[in-house]
Amino acid sequence: MPTRRRVSAELAKAAQRMRRSGSTLADIGRALGISSSTVHDVLKRKKGKKKKARAKKMGRPTFFTAKRRAALEKVLNKINHDQDDQAPATSRRILRELNWEGKVSRRSLLRAIHQSGRRWRPVKRFKDLSEEQKGARKKFCTKWKNKKTSTPTTVFLDEKRWDANVTVAQKKNARRAVCDYVYRKPGEAVTRPPRGIKTGARPLHFLGAFTCDRVVAFKRYQKLTAATFVPILLQSLRRAKIVGARVVMDQARQHTARATVASLEAAGHKVAFLPAHSPDLAPPDFGWWSVIANKMEAGTKTRERLEDFQARLRKVARATPRKVLRGLVDSFHKRCAEVAANGGEPYRE
Repeated sequence: MPTRRRVSAELAKAAQRMRRSGSTLADIGRALGISSSTVHDVLKRKKGKKKKARAKKMGRPTFFTAKRRAALEKVLNKINHDQDDQAPATSRRILRELNWEGKVSRRSLLRAIHQSGRRWRPVKRFKDLSEEQKGARKKFCTKWKNKKTSTPTTVFLDEKRWDANVTVAQKKNARRAVCDYVYRKPGEAVTRPPRGIKTGARPLHFLGAFTCDRVVAFKRYQKLTAATFVPILLQSLRRAKIVGARVVMDQARQHTARATVASLEAAGHKVAFLPAHSPDLAPPDFGWWSVIANKMEAGTKTRERLEDFQARLRKVARATPRKVLRGLVDSFHKRCAEVAANGGEPYRE
């Protein structure tokens, strides 16, 4: 099939002017040195473009007017910052809140949410670190990245809640019902707390502490305050025969209390506190608890008595291999070096 001849813009305008003055296609072709069929194509193309420009847009008008987009933004902000709200922030719920069920599809709703810059992301529990917090993290990591902690006297300590009498199947079913995600913009801090796993289990609270070569303490407590925390820790250090320990822990209220610090220093121990909002620098948080949880889940296929669960949990925690504990301490130094190099930014795996 022969291709159409391309005509310059000046030639096309000349053809249009001659046509408007009443010249025939043959006259225009002879005057411009092109065939009459080419003249016809040029005039037809220009006419088609004008029609297309004047034609009205086909299809239904958009559902999301400026007023409706403002209402959608208001509902999303309300869901993301409601402290008492535990319902999942799904698209079905958003349609119910706005009374748009049957009026617009979920696909159109998601398109409008994405156009506003929001994405389905995990709940962000904390705000982005401030410059002051980054400075504190950098200062701590610069001090500790080369400090020798692979000694039997450096103790890492933390507390953890465990759910008793929960099988693996129950945990999986509970996780399916949990929705710890919301529609939020990149970097937006969501104050809405994430939903917890509702299993109907009885919670057990344990205090755990370890050095580079052994587990020093793994004790259950009912209520932990400065008055109850200090005796548990001092008794564990005495039983482990650790003299002059350097205890590294987070800034929980029972840890930073004056009575706690004074009692530990009076017993000949030193205290060091991790920076605020730094679970990525706490060896129990970034490693030890997950090691224990994985071993516990491997044996919870059926329900067991509370006493049996408690005994098995203690046994698993105290049997943590020395290789794992030393690896956690080495990872602590690695993380400190990287955080110090990045100016206090969170550690990225």
